[in-house]
Amino acid sequence: MVGAYYCFTAMNSRPCFPVPAQRTMHICLYKSSFCPRCYVTKKYLLEITAQHPDIDVEIIDVATEPRRSWNEGVRMIPALKIDGDILSALFISRTDITDFINKHKR
Repeated sequence: MVGAYYCFTAMNSRPCFPVPAQRTMHICLYKSSFCPRCYVTKKYLLEITAQHPDIDVEIIDVATEPRRSWNEGVRMIPALKIDGDILSALFISRTDITDFINKHKR
């Protein structure tokens, strides 16, 4: 992956070269507005990802996007999805979220 081009001289006398961009991890959180467990999971996830600028979070409400949730393999909420791998449980703890993220870091 190629990021921005950086030049290291003020007058640009040397050619610029590409600097690799930092990989961003994309996490999908599947939740419902009516689910108290989802609220807690969302709170934990946002607290954890606030410390990691390389993580992008997408929040998907299964009540408004049921077909997408079903097609992406989500059968129970709350659920987290990273690179096709789904973490779903009645209650997802901070430790569960951290372990799931660390499992997918490269």
